[in-house]
Amino acid sequence: MCNVRTLSFLFIGLLIFLPLGVINANPIPVGLLVATEGTYQPFGKEAIRGAELALAESYDQLNDNPVELVVENTDGTSKGLKLAVQNLKNNNVRIIVGPLTGYEGQILRSLAHEMPEIIFVNGSSASPSMTLDNPASNVYRFSGDTIQWLSGLGEYAYRNKGYKRVITIGEEYSFPYQQIYAFAREFCRSGGSIVSQQWLFPASKRYDEVVAKIDKTPADAIFLALGGKDAAYFVQMYRDLGGKLPIIGGPTSINADFLFYANKAPFHELGTLTSGPIPGDEDLETWSDFSDFYKSFHNLKVNGPSLFSYSYYVNMKALLIALEKIEGKIEGKIEESYHLLREELSEIEFETPTGEVSLDENRQGIIDNYIFEVILDSNDGIKRSLVSTSSGVEQKSDLWFDNYSNHLGKNMCGIDK
Repeated sequence: MCNVRTLSFLFIGLLIFLPLGVINANPIPVGLLVATEGTYQPFGKEAIRGAELALAESYDQLNDNPVELVVENTDGTSKGLKLAVQNLKNNNVRIIVGPLTGYEGQILRSLAHEMPEIIFVNGSSASPSMTLDNPASNVYRFSGDTIQWLSGLGEYAYRNKGYKRVITIGEEYSFPYQQIYAFAREFCRSGGSIVSQQWLFPASKRYDEVVAKIDKTPADAIFLALGGKDAAYFVQMYRDLGGKLPIIGGPTSINADFLFYANKAPFHELGTLTSGPIPGDEDLETWSDFSDFYKSFHNLKVNGPSLFSYSYYVNMKALLIALEKIEGKIEGKIEESYHLLREELSEIEFETPTGEVSLDENRQGIIDNYIFEVILDSNDGIKRSLVSTSSGVEQKSDLWFDNYSNHLGKNMCGIDK
């Protein structure tokens, strides 16, 4: 059953300020694909917060035709996603925002080809294939993909840190593969070498075996494609066993969980590198203002926007801007209305808290990406600090991730220099 959440229902505090006509207006149903149960439920909660914030900012521009969120649980699975999309279609919802994960993004691309009458706007899926490999003309993504989130990191590691030989460690599924591919691609083109690759089964914690192997390999640094808690657990074990190599982390590796661990012995992790599309509160004023607003709106004392909440915010914001441009008129000649909406989505350029976003010919976001280095803060702890910005990062289409998979065990860089 669809979980319908209208703007006036969601934001009770705003209801008294809404024009009376809003309550009786004809709402525009927008499906929201998130995980509200299961493993990905915490991320789904963050995603909903991002979408809600975008709606709250735009309610006065759409007060003649308010957006009605129709939330569908996907469980983060292929079966759950297909069922959720079908439920929305059966309820005549023809605009859908989502999904949450990279795996779901690959599935959604196929569904979009089968359902050309529905407009799909991404949520937080970062799967490159969603918009690069046989893209569907009715799919729009205003956030970046995994490869874009690594832009600039490999070159910075080689040219600014002087690393020539790197060991990579990641779990064996698509997201770590994409991260390591993206880092290796740029690092090796700069002149570096990937001297060893270590793969772990998902959820495996046999890090002691990996540490034993990398201790025997001459290298300058380790690239980790592990989540923050797992990255912290690995590094703690590695340091306890005497490991001294500096760390480079993927977009989800050097997060609050990692920094919490690292603050116990801050000097060990000084100089740790990472990258991603979200700056810190001290790095960019527009982001700091947005983060404060996000926390205030959702009554959060500590946790600011995550990759999930921000991606849903940006993609929902783009949809609302497009709806505003056609004055929310999804009525009358309905096919013509949806055609106009698709045209507006394709042509949108707008400012976000992290920079300007526009779309390429595959309807994929062109974004800014950030490189961070771990430094000491004023309290003798550590924090991430912005050291470099890659502006206008486009999706890489000259070498696809499958090429990298084919090179595993052959050319350790995974590319032809």
